[in-house]
Amino acid sequence: NVVRRRITPPAGTLSVETLSELHGDLNADNVVIGSYVVVRGETGEQLRLDLLVQDTQSGETVASVSETGSEADLFRLVSAAGRELRDKLGLGGPTTVEANAIRAALPSVPGATRAYAEGLNRLQLGDALSARDLLARASEEQTEFPLAHAALSQAGTALGYDARANEEGRKAFSLSGGLQREQCLACNAGRAGTR
Repeated sequence: NVVRRRITPPAGTLSVETLSELHGDLNADNVVIGSYVVVRGETGEQLRLDLLVQDTQSGETVASVSETGSEADLFRLVSAAGRELRDKLGLGGPTTVEANAIRAALPSVPGATRAYAEGLNRLQLGDALSARDLLARASEEQTEFPLAHAALSQAGTALGYDARANEEGRKAFSLSGGLQREQCLACNAGRAGTR
């Protein structure tokens, strides 16, 4: 449901009407909007990660966070932004088990991260051919990343390459042990959907 409701905010925030729809469709009290931009400076390229939380009933901004660093620092940026956002919202930090599951759900190789994110975007836009190429690159750069294999299985299915999709689904499932329950189920569904 969340993926189907994926929205690109025109100016960084969502309108009250859109927020009201999300509240009704997803039963969500708040939404998190995230974006990143590459900033070119004297020291080279930097990534700026921006997160914003909006109340779905009032439209008010509940909290916002911005972190900047190099692409090689991506996981530190995400971690720092998440920690700051949780602090602003009065939430405790993740448990060790949750933190390990989050790490397992993210690629640890920067090139794989970019290829995976771009591949998912292409897959969600219905461009399975471009998605397949990007996701294959992500899974080659980090062979033990289960979600890249699961997404590659989806792309293969969309393109009619059932044998390849089945193989990628099996890989995703076999590597999914450290993921959160929902992600394990998604890997298993990819495997089952291609039998």
